[in-house]
Amino acid sequence: MKIYRGAIFDMDGTLTDTLADLHHSMNDTLAHYNFPQLTFDQVKRFVGNGAKKFLLRSLPADVVDDENFVAEAFALYNETYIANSLRHVKPYAGIPDLLAALAAKKFRSASAPINSTPQQLKLPKKFLRRLNLLTSAATSPVNRASPTRRVHLSARKFWASRPKMSLTSATQPSTLKRLTTRDFCPSA
Repeated sequence: MKIYRGAIFDMDGTLTDTLADLHHSMNDTLAHYNFPQLTFDQVKRFVGNGAKKFLLRSLPADVVDDENFVAEAFALYNETYIANSLRHVKPYAGIPDLLAALAAKKFRSASAPINSTPQQLKLPKKFLRRLNLLTSAATSPVNRASPTRRVHLSARKFWASRPKMSLTSATQPSTLKRLTTRDFCPSA
C-alpha cells in the first residue's frame, strides 16, 4: 500500500464554490449589452473548459461568430469577474474541517491556483487557513512556463524533493494526464 504525504488541490470549484461569483459576473456582462440574464442552473451547465467557453455558451447565438465583439465582451467579463471574485465565494461544506484534519495528521496540503485573480489568492487567508498556497503556480507575466509545468515546479519546491503525492484536481483530463509522472499519482 502506498502512503502519500500530501495533496495539491485545485481551488475554484474543488475547494471553493465560485458559481455565485460566476453567475453575477456573467449577468453583469450580459446586462451591459442588454442581453437576457442567465439562471443559476444555466450557469452550472455552461461553466467548464475555461472562461471564454463560458462566455461563448452564455452569449446569444447571433453574436458568437463576431470575433471583435467576443473579444470586447471577454475583456469586460474578465474585468467584472475580478471585481466580483470574492463577493459570494465560500468553501464547500466540510472543506475547512477536512484541511484541519489533514493538518492534524501532518498531511501536507496545498492549492495551486493556476488562473486565479489577485483577489482569489486571498481565499486561503479568508477561509482555508490550513491550506498552503503555491503562489508560483499562479499566472504571472514573468512566469512563462505552461500552467501544468508551473504546478509541477511549485509542488516540487513545496515538498523540497520529489516524493509521491496525491494530486486531486478539477483540471481537464489532458492536464491531469500530463501531470501523471513518477512525481504525481492522480486520484479522484
